[in-house]
Amino acid sequence: MNKKLIALALVLFIAVGGLFAVARDLPAVATLEATVASTFEHGFTDSTGDYKSSVKVENAFAATPPTLKYGFNAKSADAFTSTMTISNFKLDGGAAVVEIDEIYLNNETTPASPTSEGKYKILSYLTAEIGQSIAKSVNIRVLPKTAQVTAAAPGTYVSTISVEIVSET
Repeated sequence: MNKKLIALALVLFIAVGGLFAVARDLPAVATLEATVASTFEHGFTDSTGDYKSSVKVENAFAATPPTLKYGFNAKSADAFTSTMTISNFKLDGGAAVVEIDEIYLNNETTPASPTSEGKYKILSYLTAEIGQSIAKSVNIRVLPKTAQVTAAAPGTYVSTISVEIVSET
């Protein structure tokens, strides 16, 4: 009877084992996922439209001061703000200074106001723009104090603008 029981168990095992077998005639299915990573490029632009890490704008003491253009092209997972600091005009190789009187952004009629840290908020990549490819730019016009320009010692004066990217998260 042991042999009959073993034979019956083998038959049942083979029959039931087929219930759990994987069908071999189904094709394999694969999913391809693609993601564009965050991108960020920024800088000052000239007539070429390319972003440059530095530019020199001559004749900043002109009656109509020149305009600098700063911008960025970004696709980010986080909101951020571009802030700017600017130094007074300093005589190259000397101690003379011509102070900044006003800064205008995008031809506005009201001068821009700095934060309590002396920074100017110039552009923002907003929370609503997260994940989108966005290009923005701002025109910056720096006006020196006219009376100090008139009385300035001869020579070349330089003011430096620095841009910092600050996360909003």
